[in-house]
Amino acid sequence: MNFYDHAQHHADTGHALFDLAVAGNKTQSAPRLAYAIAHHLAPYARTRAMTQIKLATLLMATTDPRHAITLSHRALDAATQLRSHRATDDLRNLHRYAGRHTAIPGVPELRDRIILAIQPSTTSH
Repeated sequence: MNFYDHAQHHADTGHALFDLAVAGNKTQSAPRLAYAIAHHLAPYARTRAMTQIKLATLLMATTDPRHAITLSHRALDAATQLRSHRATDDLRNLHRYAGRHTAIPGVPELRDRIILAIQPSTTSH
């Protein structure tokens, strides 16, 4: 349980409140996710990236798609090393919510980048 610090607590509770926030309820999801991103220590880069994706999705779905674009690109930069089903599902969710804002400059490019990020690698080892 060494990983469970204040940042992880904020990430977990921010994730838990996500669906309520997307449904239009006033929650502390966004501030909790933002706190977690700012306070995750270097060894927890994967957790930080997953939290960035979740916050970007929340912002895209609810309040600030322009800020979500910036945060999404940061998350995608960090997520290039993530190859989990959960990361792929979260990126698909971000892609779906971004689809509501295709008229905003930068959103179509972001959606293209997400598609590239979730495609299976064709390189063999």
